[in-house]
Amino acid sequence: MIEVLLAPLIGLAIGAIAGLVPGLHPNTLIPIIAGLSSVIDPLGFGVLAVSIGIASNFFEFIKTTYFSVPDEGSVLAAQPVHELLLEGRGLEAVRLLCTGALGAVFIASIVLLPLYYVIPIIYTYVKGYVPMILALISAHFILREKKRIGWAALVFSMAGLVGFVVLKNDLMSEPLLSMLAGFYGASALIDNVGKDVQIPGQLRKVAVDADKKMIFGGVAKAIFAGSIITVVPAVGPAQASLLANEASKLKDKREYLVTIGGVNTADVIYSLIALMTINKARSGLLELVKKNAGFEISGYLIMILSAVIVGITSYFLVIKAAKAINKKISRVDYSKFSVCVLVFMCILVAVINGIVGLLVFAICAYIGRITIKKKVNKSHLLACLVVPTISYYL
Repeated sequence: MIEVLLAPLIGLAIGAIAGLVPGLHPNTLIPIIAGLSSVIDPLGFGVLAVSIGIASNFFEFIKTTYFSVPDEGSVLAAQPVHELLLEGRGLEAVRLLCTGALGAVFIASIVLLPLYYVIPIIYTYVKGYVPMILALISAHFILREKKRIGWAALVFSMAGLVGFVVLKNDLMSEPLLSMLAGFYGASALIDNVGKDVQIPGQLRKVAVDADKKMIFGGVAKAIFAGSIITVVPAVGPAQASLLANEASKLKDKREYLVTIGGVNTADVIYSLIALMTINKARSGLLELVKKNAGFEISGYLIMILSAVIVGITSYFLVIKAAKAINKKISRVDYSKFSVCVLVFMCILVAVINGIVGLLVFAICAYIGRITIKKKVNKSHLLACLVVPTISYYL
């Protein structure tokens, strides 16, 4: 019982580190986290894993907003948060993302009961059409590029080929680290090197320019997007966010940020529900939970309650951290900072994945640069997961 009570605190600390440090992700820390399973009881370990997932999603909003180093789940937030940052409203961007995240935790937990019965039914009908669904979604995102369809198709093909080769041949211990850090992190950081990027002074107190209706709409779309992720493998938060926003036909960037923030945390809750209902672990962390032990419904409810508590705590901690960063961010030399982060990421990849991982990291960074140069949506880079999944089902 004591371990169950301490697990959220330990998970919050580990999640904060994974969320704040560029290049890190909960999946990167799995070798360390897995070691804790031998000293923590199964339920305590489940609470720990869920707490890490929730906390890391909240804290990654800091590096997405202020350091321009988004993870896969928040990559689509990079542009709108940067626009707000240049307006001196970085704190507002963080508040919008956190509001969506916390709202999604509450709503996803509330709709647990109906989803417990609905998801198995939907999955029964969907699982036989996964390759077709993924192909149609991918084609839709490529065609929506209009004048840049050729470049979008090229990026999708290149990312898909890299993912297929890397994941099918078990080339390294943490393949997602090399691929995602290259696609999303390094590619963006390289763009800052050598440039005189100056962040303006930030407003210390910012009222969020969004009414309750807008916030509720953003959270509702996040819940809808989360349900897509649950039943269709390899559809990530970025793609699900795009689908949800297109379905609503709304283009307001503030509501968009609420949605993206919400999708990330809803994904953790929905992944837990998927484990409960269809025995599918949608993340590396929950795969550890699945291997560790099975749980009664009461155990899953304790995990979800822990997710809510960690979500509330993370919300206030992230806002407090954002206020502290707000005071000093305008003094940061973004070019030098980007070089330091790039060096750190290279060292991290080399230590964990070796020379092969470093080579994959460089190739992915190059492909990511193409999306920036040609102004192609980075969601096409998720082909590194989509293509291997389609090949698996075929």
